[in-house]
Amino acid sequence: MKYLVSLILAFVLLVPTGAPATASGKVPTFAIITVVTDQSVTIETYNFPANDTFEVLMGKIGTKGAKGIKVATTASGKGGSFRETYTIPAGLHGDYQIAIRLQSTTGSGYFAYNWFYNNTAGSQPGTKPGSGYRGYPTFSIVSVARDQSVTIKTNNLPPNDTFDVLMGPMGSQGIKGTKVRWRLPAPCSAS
Repeated sequence: MKYLVSLILAFVLLVPTGAPATASGKVPTFAIITVVTDQSVTIETYNFPANDTFEVLMGKIGTKGAKGIKVATTASGKGGSFRETYTIPAGLHGDYQIAIRLQSTTGSGYFAYNWFYNNTAGSQPGTKPGSGYRGYPTFSIVSVARDQSVTIKTNNLPPNDTFDVLMGPMGSQGIKGTKVRWRLPAPCSAS
């Protein structure tokens, strides 16, 4: 699980680097909140621009959702944070992991992508069968100081585990990335 979550952390840290920042200077991102196998995924957005429209695409893992199956169109309304639930298309039923992407249809250039575990039946590399831990570890980007630091907010990380934070070039998913120094905020509380 340590390797798996390290990979998740590394991948999501890389996601916003390709997306343009909004007028507030923040990068639009989203976190996976819940998944119902082969049925639906619920996301929560952060820093989304106001009054924009986004296509929601899902595709095979590794595609970043680009040129994926269109599952919905979502209006950002007042922007910022909002939750939405999307149906997983039949063409991806049974897939272990699925990429999901929200991309602007208005020409603004805004986009964000992530991925989630869909079909977790059976043992997969990096899992701890029978550990009692269930759910999907995620995190979101809270802020970025260009060329200096990134602040994240974690959600549903397994207890009593240690994580390496890796960063690498866009598209590398952080694999063989540079291990970065990190610190916990004080006081630290689990969420």
